[in-house]
Amino acid sequence: MNCATARGIFLVTFLLLAIGVVMVTSTSSTVSRERYGGELELLRNHLVFLAVGLVAFVAAFACPPRVLERLAVWVLVAGFLLCLAVFTPLGREAGGAKRWLRAGGVGFQPMEVLKLGLVIYAARFLSRRPGRAAEFTRGLLPIGAVTLAAMFLILLQPDYSSALVIGAIVLVMVFVAGARLRHLALVVAPAVPAALLLALMEPYRVKRLIAFIRPWETAGGEGYQTIQSMVGVASGGLFGLGLGCSRQKLLYLPESHTDFIFSIVGEELGLVGAGCVVVLFACLVCFGMRASRAASSPFSSLLAAGVVAMIGTQAALHMGVVVGLVPPTGVTLPFLSYGGSSMVFSLAACGLLLRVAAQPASSGASATAVAERPAREARLRLRQTRFDRGWAAL
Repeated sequence: MNCATARGIFLVTFLLLAIGVVMVTSTSSTVSRERYGGELELLRNHLVFLAVGLVAFVAAFACPPRVLERLAVWVLVAGFLLCLAVFTPLGREAGGAKRWLRAGGVGFQPMEVLKLGLVIYAARFLSRRPGRAAEFTRGLLPIGAVTLAAMFLILLQPDYSSALVIGAIVLVMVFVAGARLRHLALVVAPAVPAALLLALMEPYRVKRLIAFIRPWETAGGEGYQTIQSMVGVASGGLFGLGLGCSRQKLLYLPESHTDFIFSIVGEELGLVGAGCVVVLFACLVCFGMRASRAASSPFSSLLAAGVVAMIGTQAALHMGVVVGLVPPTGVTLPFLSYGGSSMVFSLAACGLLLRVAAQPASSGASATAVAERPAREARLRLRQTRFDRGWAAL
């Protein structure tokens, strides 16, 4: 067991959760008073989401990778069915998109189920046979088809940014699994213009792109959020205005407790506080990479790689939007932003990552296990070599 890596993942996760509770407490009071008539309503909801997420974290940690591997297909199918269900009467529209399922007063985003299910399935598919990721027709094409189906279903909601996140996650996984660079080039080359074309097909996306390029010319429209976010970050200076002293959260910056919470972190805690959050996410990614490289099986290694890609991509996108490096996407900051679905499934994914880190390293496998399964162990060693090459390239 790699105790240092497991302890690092656990400690960083709970530090981020603690910062998240503090920042949601600070940012949500004004919005909560305006929407619900009380300053603590959103905070109470956040704590409930956090409690459910911790249960999911423990349940995911308790699930053996061997059992999870057998359930991979069923989790993926459940994600597809739930995403299809948003187009039924159970689906609820918010912000011009049908991304929610609500029944009995409880709602969640099924896209989160599909995203985590795809990570688990991709890990299973790519680890079933050594060298599969290096084959274009029997490796990249099948997993690419499943990924495109998931992205298409999410685009129908529509949720452009989440579709891109899913594509990036699987791309990282197949790269770590040993895919050939020329094969990846064949996938990425048409994907980039296709993504740009999809962005230009919807008028609101075009407006966001224009606002991203020239935000000050659309300060009263699409560029408003970007400008207010950058104003918040800039006004924080080195040490910030002080906890609870943000001015942007007073309804100047829309969705300051969700899509732009990192802006309030920069405003209240300054460059030092925002830098600490960035370092914590970087540490989580590094610990996840170490867990992936030392995993006891190819499935566990790829599962850890997928979780790291999922959390890292979302965090990078959120921070990029806040500082004006990326067009507004609506992606929340894992562990910090207010939101039930994101919190619960991010913690479930982190529980899976912690389970991988807590497993015995592949190099320390017992002699008895090797004697019982010599052929399988030989394949695992070959596969692990490919994973090490992939991580080394990263």
